[in-house]
Amino acid sequence: MTSKIALVTGAGSGIGRAVSLALHSAGFSLVLAGRRAEALEKTAGSRPFRWLFDGCPTVNKGQC
Repeated sequence: MTSKIALVTGAGSGIGRAVSLALHSAGFSLVLAGRRAEALEKTAGSRPFRWLFDGCPTVNKGQC
């Protein structure tokens, strides 16, 4: 058995959200990453996603 796992950044909205939903429909296990926990929870909904909240903007790594 082969497991398909994907890490999707920006999964809370827009293209990242659409990619997350498409990959889930294709049978992938997902880790969802983004800056807003509420948006990630909305994307995950009742689906069995594993998700990761990254509250640090990547443009300011020195502030992490």
